[in-house]
Amino acid sequence: MRATRPYPLKVRRLEQLDELGINIADFICFAPGKLDIPELRQFCAMNRSVSCRTFAEDEDLEFKTPVKYELTDPNDVEQFAREQNKKYFVLINQALPLKDSIIAGNIYFDSPTDFICEYFRGPGTPRDIDKYPLERVDAAHFGSTRELEQLPRMVSRFPYRPVIFEFSLYPYAVGKRMQRLIFWEWRKA
Repeated sequence: MRATRPYPLKVRRLEQLDELGINIADFICFAPGKLDIPELRQFCAMNRSVSCRTFAEDEDLEFKTPVKYELTDPNDVEQFAREQNKKYFVLINQALPLKDSIIAGNIYFDSPTDFICEYFRGPGTPRDIDKYPLERVDAAHFGSTRELEQLPRMVSRFPYRPVIFEFSLYPYAVGKRMQRLIFWEWRKA
């Protein structure tokens, strides 16, 4: 990792969320050119459906990189990973059915009393936030479900400020901690 990196790589940011007890999807990640096919196949065997995300070493230059959701055929996963791992980090995570997502969005967080949450209702991921009509609430007007009311308390333990969190809310428990609220990443604001 470069010494001038403004913040950690995406894989490390996910690990940080997990270390703080914040719910994330189970995942594996491969650096460019370091794809481990047996490990990839083992992960696919443990999850009936996976999503393949990619990211560049310098996310400031390449923010939206290739992604494939809800793949069930390990051969499709391997083909995507082989192709993308030539240039990008490849992150394979436990897939959650996009059609079941109730809410997806971002929370721009500085403190429990200074944040804005933008989200849309219905299926999708936080990456889709530009495609749907958004609802926006701030700290003074927050709280539409019990899980969302807990959101500021959960992210207040996070050491970076200001920060953006991507999240989704499901009607059932998901992720490593089996909770309805799941976080996909954090990034600098």
